[in-house]
Amino acid sequence: MKQKQRPGSWYVTASEITTFACCPEQWRLQQGLGLPPVNREHLARGDAHHERLAAAERRAGRGIGAGRMLIALAWLVLLGLFLERLLSK
Repeated sequence: MKQKQRPGSWYVTASEITTFACCPEQWRLQQGLGLPPVNREHLARGDAHHERLAAAERRAGRGIGAGRMLIALAWLVLLGLFLERLLSK
């Protein structure tokens, strides 16, 4: 496989490995000969799909964070109520 140089190391991308595993000829045409892929429409749809997934994951992460804050707030309220009852006796 063609290796790309990054400062201080050599690496092969996951995309290159996947391409080679699925179709060595496609890998040879793209990486060896530098020809562009012919399925640009599918690649664009895949990029859009992954962007939608990333946006959904960001929204889910914010929701999880908000849920954790609500749980912490509920614990603080319960602690306050417990301390109030304890001190009023």
